[in-house]
Amino acid sequence: MTAVDPATSDDTAADMGERAFELYNRGNTWQQVADQLGYSHRSSAKRAAEAYLQREAHESTATSRLYNERGYMLLIGSMTSMFEQARAEGRRMEANALARTIGQLRDRWARLSGQYVPVEQHVHVQVKSSAVVVLEDARQQFRAIAERELGAAAELPAGQVVDGEVVE
Repeated sequence: MTAVDPATSDDTAADMGERAFELYNRGNTWQQVADQLGYSHRSSAKRAAEAYLQREAHESTATSRLYNERGYMLLIGSMTSMFEQARAEGRRMEANALARTIGQLRDRWARLSGQYVPVEQHVHVQVKSSAVVVLEDARQQFRAIAERELGAAAELPAGQVVDGEVVE
């Protein structure tokens, strides 16, 4: 990339900030970013990237998290292009390795961006059956079992009583 004079460039300040941010994410120092983009000092390049991040930042995302998220997105995009090329050329082993790596990167990016954080759920339950209804259902089920086992008009044998008391 050749040096660009920010004052005479057709690029907007936002574009310059984004380019500075991307170069820094690729491992360049702020001085290298300033030299490549034509900034007079490394702090100017850093301020341009920070201004870009302020415009792009999510509500409560820390700057370091945003740097990493953007880095993962760039890396995933680059590796996806390599995967598509390997697949088109029939290099299956390489395509499989790239697909596996892309999956791992997506998983890491999802963790970093908070997609695995459990979200608290509130569940309100209303029980409409009372204890009386539950006991009456149980009595009917016991009677049905007794009739099935002992005959159609069976009575419970003497001394065996299904009974209960409801206290509410």
